[in-house]
Amino acid sequence: DYKLLQYEVNQDANERIKQLALKNNTKVIVNTAPYVEVDDDFYKNLYMVTPNEVEAEAVTGIKVDNFENAKNAAAIFREKGVENVLITLGSNGVFVSDGNKEEIIDSFKVKTVDTTGAGDAFNGGFLAALSEGKDIWQAAVFANAVAALSVQKLGTTPAMPSREEVDKFLEERTN
Repeated sequence: DYKLLQYEVNQDANERIKQLALKNNTKVIVNTAPYVEVDDDFYKNLYMVTPNEVEAEAVTGIKVDNFENAKNAAAIFREKGVENVLITLGSNGVFVSDGNKEEIIDSFKVKTVDTTGAGDAFNGGFLAALSEGKDIWQAAVFANAVAALSVQKLGTTPAMPSREEVDKFLEERTN
């Protein structure tokens, strides 16, 4: 149902994969990391983009340092043809905009050891939640939990939590 792209691969490949996905009614999500400049046409017909605040500024020219600026950056992504915008804000949470509703979902407060891979953890968790039928708001909370768990350990792959860890973390923090 979803295809997650990012900029660590050849952009020609991303373009081709996007076209194939859209042709097959697959929703395309682009994690704009690591940031590279791409043609604005690439943003047309995307289901969602998931930049962090630095990447959002690079694409839109707006410093995303508060809610109002996040809304303005989301509007620019929408003008480029993106349906939904999610901007990760590190320890400040995640800004989510679906065109009707815009809000910042708070991050979970944890002791941070290493933020390397937190964006990947977030995006993986977000996509997993969407694939299970959660809406983007529920998926953002789930993804925040995955990222919060990942930053408590050193490294990238070894820091990625298991599903059981995420479910337990959410149960403890949301009940």
